Amino acid sequence: MAELFETTNLNPKLFFSPAKRAEYLFKVGKCGGFFVSSSDFPTQIDRYDIVYVPEPIMNVDVDAFVLKEGVCSAEHSCLSSLVKSQVLGVFRSHALFKYLQTKTRASIVEITLLDQGVKMLEQSRLDVLVIPNVIIETRGLSKVESVASVELYLWLDKKHAPYVNEISSQIRRLKTEPLWKSIFHTNNSS
Repeated sequence: MAELFETTNLNPKLFFSPAKRAEYLFKVGKCGGFFVSSSDFPTQIDRYDIVYVPEPIMNVDVDAFVLKEGVCSAEHSCLSSLVKSQVLGVFRSHALFKYLQTKTRASIVEITLLDQGVKMLEQSRLDVLVIPNVIIETRGLSKVESVASVELYLWLDKKHAPYVNEISSQIRRLKTEPLWKSIFHTNNSS
């Protein structure tokens, strides 16, 4: 990832952090960038002095999965056929959570880890799981509905705004390389 910044004077210290902690560190200004998030990121963390690099890092398909057949009505979309007593788990996304509230009557709970959602389905604590369709162990899950396609962006503190075009060019260049494609491959995207 350091290659994203090689044509700039930036020399970021890259580190991995759980998403909630990374959001917090970025929100309070303890780090100068947040690797990937959707276009609604400023509203998620209530910070508006940030800029995004306009070239998306990746596009992720978000799909609904079930473990048991018959959870959804066959004549309607799965999400719209759910009733209030059913539980839909959604992988952490403020925008997706709000979107799903308009598409289903089911109770919606936030899932912080992909594997956590799969385990909750296996334990019958969820009826439907809405997650990015990335390479994870799906343990026999069945995709029942395509929910959304989401572009994910690199977000930076506004002090780095002069570098946005250079970083965007680097992302476009790197996206053509096999290594990039293998790192950011999802089940439905190339």
